[in-house]
Amino acid sequence: MVRVDEFTTTVLIVIGLVVAIAVAAILLNPRRLHMKGIRALPTTPIAQIASGTRGRIVGKARRAEHVLEAPFSGRPCFYWFVEVEEWKSIDGHSNWHHLFTQDQRVPLLIVEDDTGRAAIDMTHASVTVDTAVQATEKDPPPNSAAGKFMTQYAGVRGTFAEFLSRKLRFKEGVIADGDDVAALGHAARVREPDPNLLRITAENGNLYVSSAYKAVAPEDHILS
Repeated sequence: MVRVDEFTTTVLIVIGLVVAIAVAAILLNPRRLHMKGIRALPTTPIAQIASGTRGRIVGKARRAEHVLEAPFSGRPCFYWFVEVEEWKSIDGHSNWHHLFTQDQRVPLLIVEDDTGRAAIDMTHASVTVDTAVQATEKDPPPNSAAGKFMTQYAGVRGTFAEFLSRKLRFKEGVIADGDDVAALGHAARVREPDPNLLRITAENGNLYVSSAYKAVAPEDHILS
């Protein structure tokens, strides 16, 4: 009888640890923390944010110092993000599993609302975007978008040949001209080159930038 009780206790402890780890993974998910940070403060019009304070702005992404090209869609953009997933079978269950991510950004992003313009320092910003599947391939031709992407970015994580033997899925998200963007960071007014330009930086705290701030992640319905 004692052995049964000890076994039951051990099982309950293991189950409790598994549940605790799962809950912690949801609560500490970077995307969820990012979204909660973006939503933590009310939106303030750009013209009304005081210099030296931390604020949240929402506006349209506008011209940047230079423009990037998204690797799959080819869209001109100011930021792109790609997630690569691999189709795996684990314990008899097949699903897509995260493999790696890659992104590129312009150093300075201009966002404007009806009251003014803000220059967001993208260098140290934590950025989230909505993503969509762009390709699902195995052994992609070298001249395809997937082949070019893996040739350029997979080398730091393994040989290109290793990845070619796997079934891969590519998700892409961008911030492009005219996209709605929310930013939460440290505000500072600058005199040059435009005295009305607001700078948003990561000084005195994190800088969050998102074009996905309107979406509510499934776990937010449960835990927010």
